[in-house]
Amino acid sequence: MRSLVPVIAGAAVLAVGGGSLAYAGLRSDVTMAVDGQATQVTTSAQTVGDLLSAQHISVGPHDVVAPSTNTELRDGTQVSVKYGRQVTVSVDGAPQTVWTTATDVGSAIATLGLDTTGADLSTSRSAPIGRQGLSVNVATPKRVTVDAGGKKQTLTTTGATVGAALKAAGIAPDDDDQVSLPVTTTLTNGAKVTFVRVDVTSKSKRSDVDFKTVEQKSSKLERGKTQTKTQGREGSRTTTYRVVSHDGDVVSTKATKSVVTRKPVNRVVVVGTKAPAEPAVANVGLWDKIAACESGGNWSINTGNGYYGGLQFSLATWRAYGGTGMPNEQSKAAQIAVAERVRKGSGLGNWSCA
Repeated sequence: MRSLVPVIAGAAVLAVGGGSLAYAGLRSDVTMAVDGQATQVTTSAQTVGDLLSAQHISVGPHDVVAPSTNTELRDGTQVSVKYGRQVTVSVDGAPQTVWTTATDVGSAIATLGLDTTGADLSTSRSAPIGRQGLSVNVATPKRVTVDAGGKKQTLTTTGATVGAALKAAGIAPDDDDQVSLPVTTTLTNGAKVTFVRVDVTSKSKRSDVDFKTVEQKSSKLERGKTQTKTQGREGSRTTTYRVVSHDGDVVSTKATKSVVTRKPVNRVVVVGTKAPAEPAVANVGLWDKIAACESGGNWSINTGNGYYGGLQFSLATWRAYGGTGMPNEQSKAAQIAVAERVRKGSGLGNWSCA
């Protein structure tokens, strides 16, 4: 029996060695590239799917595996895994979201077929895209015409809004200025923008304030006479105006405030109310006798026949000899004074009662 042991041992060795040869025959040397990073892998996996599981690689619906996961592995098989990335590209404010296996911004934009010549990107074209994805803003060049103060200029800008176009034109609008489109309006190629520079200023102007004339009656001064008690003096007023100009031309002026900086001094005039002294008259007795005959001695009578007063003057005679007003409204002395001038000029023939 002992002489058989080596043979059995040798058979066991052969069996083990044969198993090793069989195991080695089930392994494959493959190249595996994940997002372009290649490594050499020796594996006993039978298919691409098995290989991914062995390498703890999970793929989703947006990932790309080549060849397919049910492909059998052989020595020299090249397996590529490209992970999908969600990329949002906003072109002039209009977003579009896609899944791509591109690993850098430039390649992702190329897959969308976008012409970004001359465009500004929020991220470098060479920037990598991680598996978490990326958002990129693309501002395309736009040709814009800006009319400012009647002068037009055409420029190309990648600005996204009307405000950005104005800035590119060297214009910084303030709250008073007028723009044909809101500055937040999305800019489009061929847009036309009109800008009006509005200046609002304040202007002050001084002017005179007229004085009034005030009358004060006085019984110490004869009726018909006046005296200036206080000389009048003009005052001063300052008026503030709001002046609006468009591109340097005044379009409106409105008073916003008016202040009297110096009050005027009223002119005060004293007006006499005292009855004047009766003038000394001659021949009172004669004229009393004639008045008694002509008017019954009523020196204020108006008979309605064209003759007036105690001596029944016609207006023509009364005025011809210096009488004022209406004869019947004058004093007895005033009527006699005029009668004396008539007597001296033409006698007493004007009175039938003389």
